[in-house]
Amino acid sequence: MTHAAHNGMVSPLASSTRPVALSAHFIVVHAAVSSATVRSSSVTHPTFSAQRPADEGASLPPPSNTRWWIMISVMALLIGTLAFAATRGDTGDAGDEVGTTPVVTTTTVLAATTTTNPDESDPAATSTSTSTDDDDADNPAGSTSTDRPSTGAEPAGDTTTTTLVTTTTLTESAQRDRDIELLVSFVEGLRGQPFDDEPNIVFLDNREFQDRYAEITEESQSQATQRLETMETVLASLRFFSPGLDIADQLANQEAQGVLGMYDPESSELIVRGTALTPAVKSVVVHELQHAWRDQHSDLAQSQRFSIEDESVLAWSALVEGDAVLSEVVWANGLSDEDFDALLQSQLSIEGSNDSTGIPDIMVALAQFPYAQGYDFAEWIAVDQGLESLDGVFENPPMSTEHILHPQRYLDGDDPVEVDPPEVVGTTISQGVLGEFILEQMLAQVLPTRTAEQAADGWGGDWYVTYSRADRICTRIGLVVDSGRDVEQLNDALQTWVDANPGTRFTLDEGKFQIDSCAQ
Repeated sequence: MTHAAHNGMVSPLASSTRPVALSAHFIVVHAAVSSATVRSSSVTHPTFSAQRPADEGASLPPPSNTRWWIMISVMALLIGTLAFAATRGDTGDAGDEVGTTPVVTTTTVLAATTTTNPDESDPAATSTSTSTDDDDADNPAGSTSTDRPSTGAEPAGDTTTTTLVTTTTLTESAQRDRDIELLVSFVEGLRGQPFDDEPNIVFLDNREFQDRYAEITEESQSQATQRLETMETVLASLRFFSPGLDIADQLANQEAQGVLGMYDPESSELIVRGTALTPAVKSVVVHELQHAWRDQHSDLAQSQRFSIEDESVLAWSALVEGDAVLSEVVWANGLSDEDFDALLQSQLSIEGSNDSTGIPDIMVALAQFPYAQGYDFAEWIAVDQGLESLDGVFENPPMSTEHILHPQRYLDGDDPVEVDPPEVVGTTISQGVLGEFILEQMLAQVLPTRTAEQAADGWGGDWYVTYSRADRICTRIGLVVDSGRDVEQLNDALQTWVDANPGTRFTLDEGKFQIDSCAQ
């Protein structure tokens, strides 16, 4: 599974607007965020008691920090953006691998002191002397000495002094190596452990990156497209959009242009599009470095254990991306005002250039989820349990979007209820668990966002079956909630949804809902 960053928080960083990283695979898709409805955060963040001293490494800024939350807001919006900003900037002419020998260019301006006597006709009144590396040992290299009459007093007249200036300029490659070392050190310092193996970072220009991206994703692309088409069928049957939009094709055509960087666990390579390390590109590097660090310490390949047809893979993606966005945000929060503003403006310009025409809101929301809600989850766990506790979360990952949306339920072991598959008559196309987040998005089509969130909040478990019968594509959902109050809230919300979608229906029998909907 390749993990990549899109421009558009990657990021990932100004806050509500950051590009989606390509780890939004399987049922998660990449789409532009400009038309998305951003889920209002229902997570209550614990209060920071104190910040670690500066000499103890990077620390999480308090949630009350205004700049911190502005950044997250911008990142969340851009996170699903498919437009690639680097194509409009300086991406360099060639790709090269980090690790070359640093080269420096040194420029030295010799110093000179000139004293001018009012009597300019007297040659003895003016004396100037400069020293270089060949001067006497009594004068250090580059120092300046001035011979004056030994009268014991300053000579009369004007004195002009030119100071020695020595500047050392790193070549572009050497400067980049230095910057990368700082970014690697940041991730290691924040997470408290070094990389097991030195990150292999490769910078490529636009064309080379596209070729490399196509090479890495070639084998999985057809399977990914097939999964997207299946999910498109499921969502169309639930009236999120009309069938036949060819969303998978639209996304496939745009995706390669939207990826800014990617981490490939198979080769352990971190590949970045562009050779100029602007603040925006650095933020992508931090994001992907965190993926690389996590892969070395927790093994990201375990994603294969999750079902590709239900929400468990969405929850896993949220954990992986939230973990990376957390590092990215902490890094960005430590930037100078100038660099932070440059990063923010870069992200906002990407959002403005994004074209989300034809991409349904639900696809945008699914693309956003791993980064926006994933970040909320990771930040909540880090604040409440300690940053190092995320290591344990990867050993026992959340299995539902309910866990991601409500971190305390994850910590309490409040796992989803297993629901028996509803019986259908027809040919099964797909089945699995839809989860709280998709239920919420379904209700939000006809209800205010907050009302939809409250109605879906009581989700306890479900199982859906999408099937075909007589040239119709339909989905039946069996669903349970947590309490009697939750039954009442969801019943009212579903009635509103059914009234707004003729041909759909739901029943309630002994606390279990059954929802039926067919594509129009």
